[in-house]
Amino acid sequence: MKLIKAYNCLFAFIAKTRISKRDLDLRRIHFHTVIVLTTSVLMWAYAATAYFTSSSSTHILIAFLCSTLHLLSPLLFRFTNNAYFIANLMLAAGITHQGSFSFFSGGFESETIIWFGILPMLAGLIAGKKAAISWFITTTVMAATFLFLHQTSYPFPNTVSPLGHLIARGLIIFGWIFLSTSISYVVLVINDSKESLLTDQAQKIDDLFRVLFHDLAGPLNRISMGLKLSARETDPSRKEQGLFIAAKATDAMLDITQNVRKMYALSKGKNDVSSDLCYSPFNESIEYIKKLYAVELEKKNIKLVYDAEKYKDLKVLVEPISFNNQVLGNAVSNSIKFSHPGSTITIRTYPKDQQFHVIEVCDQGIGMPPLLKDALFDINKKTSRTGTNGESGTGFGMHIMKSFIEMYQGKVEVESNDETQPIPGTIIKFLLKAEQI
Repeated sequence: MKLIKAYNCLFAFIAKTRISKRDLDLRRIHFHTVIVLTTSVLMWAYAATAYFTSSSSTHILIAFLCSTLHLLSPLLFRFTNNAYFIANLMLAAGITHQGSFSFFSGGFESETIIWFGILPMLAGLIAGKKAAISWFITTTVMAATFLFLHQTSYPFPNTVSPLGHLIARGLIIFGWIFLSTSISYVVLVINDSKESLLTDQAQKIDDLFRVLFHDLAGPLNRISMGLKLSARETDPSRKEQGLFIAAKATDAMLDITQNVRKMYALSKGKNDVSSDLCYSPFNESIEYIKKLYAVELEKKNIKLVYDAEKYKDLKVLVEPISFNNQVLGNAVSNSIKFSHPGSTITIRTYPKDQQFHVIEVCDQGIGMPPLLKDALFDINKKTSRTGTNGESGTGFGMHIMKSFIEMYQGKVEVESNDETQPIPGTIIKFLLKAEQI
């Protein structure tokens, strides 16, 4: 765990600029950093071997310079997002190092020339297909050059002692085992992480569609109801009421679509929901809800009760559009749907502590059995039911509501008794940060 923590700290330092600018796939930096850390063990082992077993000062100097350049190459990500350039620089240091060791230990007959074979794979992992092809060509040309010089009897110097050759062979055997294991493991871990991220993003996009399908259905229904009311009534005030309901529902649709755009940006990491949160007057939300659901309340003769005077100064930390439509609107809509005609829906609020307020939407409806209540926020379980007047639903509303409440840094709870209990009904509780009153 300490090793992983240390790596995460190092990665955060290396990738700081790229993370803030979001201009490079972080997997490229992960691959580069991990490959440098693993191959540096071998690079410095060969440099130490040259230092202790080679009689050539040029060989030793090249080994240490290349090992240093190779080790420091990840720091360039702090200054540029050109992964191809950084990868080429790191690999150039590697091929120069191994090429020089091969040159000073027998040329084409040197055991270390086999390390040329790993460079195209490393290039591909770090910088993509273009780099893999480039380094396939480069290493092939290098190996062919050594073969050509060997065939023409070029006198390669052999400044490495027998002990140095033995160490070099040992590094090849154990180095390949170490590299193949560590790099394969890291590739699998990073790919699993990416797959998990993609799954999470797909779920967020799926949630956006659910918001659209679920929350646009309500305003569309109210537009229809308002226009029908206006068409059939002869009383001018009733006609005006119908048009007003349709207009408010149209505004709600525009608000919802704008909010979905914000959610989409948030799912892509392009927006910060905290910038949209504000302390919004709760009474304004209540007035919005009363107007928005006026027809539904009137149709079922349901009374919506709230003491506006008592809590006229209450402000809660929310994003107003989503709170009015997807949170409080959903809660009231569900209460209307599952309440009997002629009943009452009560909205009450009280302080939980100095920071949080509890908001309760209470109805006298049919309630929920325990199994249904327990599955209420699980998007994968069917929770939709028919209302007391045959109203249909999707079952997505509570999941959407919970998602928004969590964005507000709050909580939602549900208490419910079905009609087998002495006092049936449902209470939806929101725990939200409130401005000091």
